[in-house]
Amino acid sequence: MNKGKASRNRTGAVGSDHGANTPTEGTQRESSARTQRADAPNVYVVGYEDIGEFHPRIPSFRRAHNTSVATLWKNGVAQRFGDGKTKTCAFSVFVSGGDVYMSGYQGDYPVLWKNGVAQCLDGPSQVSAESVFVSGSDVYVAGTESKMAGCCILDYALALLWKNGELTRLGDGITKTSAYSVFVSDGDVYVAGSLGNHAVLWKNGVAQRLSDEGANHARARSVFVLGGDVYAAGEQDNRAALWKNGEAQRLSGGGVYCWADSVFVSGADVYVVGHATNALGNRMAVLWKNGVAQRLSDEGVHHATAESLFVRGGDVYVLTREVRDQDSGVAFYLYKNGSATRIGDGSHEMSAYAVFVE
Repeated sequence: MNKGKASRNRTGAVGSDHGANTPTEGTQRESSARTQRADAPNVYVVGYEDIGEFHPRIPSFRRAHNTSVATLWKNGVAQRFGDGKTKTCAFSVFVSGGDVYMSGYQGDYPVLWKNGVAQCLDGPSQVSAESVFVSGSDVYVAGTESKMAGCCILDYALALLWKNGELTRLGDGITKTSAYSVFVSDGDVYVAGSLGNHAVLWKNGVAQRLSDEGANHARARSVFVLGGDVYAAGEQDNRAALWKNGEAQRLSGGGVYCWADSVFVSGADVYVVGHATNALGNRMAVLWKNGVAQRLSDEGVHHATAESLFVRGGDVYVLTREVRDQDSGVAFYLYKNGSATRIGDGSHEMSAYAVFVE
């Protein structure tokens, strides 16, 4: 299973302000010394850590014995889920009623964790369970089954949706479909993704094309619903886009190309995160608030992308992936109102995909 980014809504973080069960062993370690006030919100970040031999300048595919382990950072403290033998990874997190849900993969199969206990989801192998949402007692997971022809050509893709473990396929199995984000509001189930070359939003299984008819390549990576309005963020032909009730707004990030990965709505404010690429090919993490772009990463950062977004109590949390200079490896940061804190302690290769705040 590929550990690469696919915008787990990554919605990556979807959230709102508001097999058989197989236990996996979680091991905890402090990534940094922090004190947590009793009234402070709990901040959850999910991804993986590689517990194999680590060198920051040597990619994992060139190292032997690398094994990724799904990891949850709660207020900066890491908890792992896996035995270190079978690869595991978490792409999305949702907290409801004190229960913590994560979706991802275990080996080649999609998995849902609830409070650290893994449930393998029914369906095919080679599936990434990319987004989880909880509404009442119902648990929804969206993902994509994919098969490659050779090392880098996507031969087959089919969007999938699980409700309480029951699988529904979104698509006819002929045209490629992908699902990146799921959101539930007033009993209606929304899934953002792609259908062929187009960005698409499924509502209760019925697809609505979002991108222009002549688009060469478009995807809806994140969906959020508030007050009857439906927002989706993604890109069309290398330009970031925000759709509100099907109407497109192009987002400018100050670069040659730009992408939008996650959308969150709080009150009257609409937040989108993603990245822009400048003429030199460097990526810059961007936060849009009501269509106005703000760069998150410093001018000297070599590459930066914003992976996931959450807003709570007026505070804006953004998860980023950064290479701060040419001589350092990849690191992940959580920005709170523009102030960055590193995720992890740098002792292991890792990736982080989604943030949730309660």
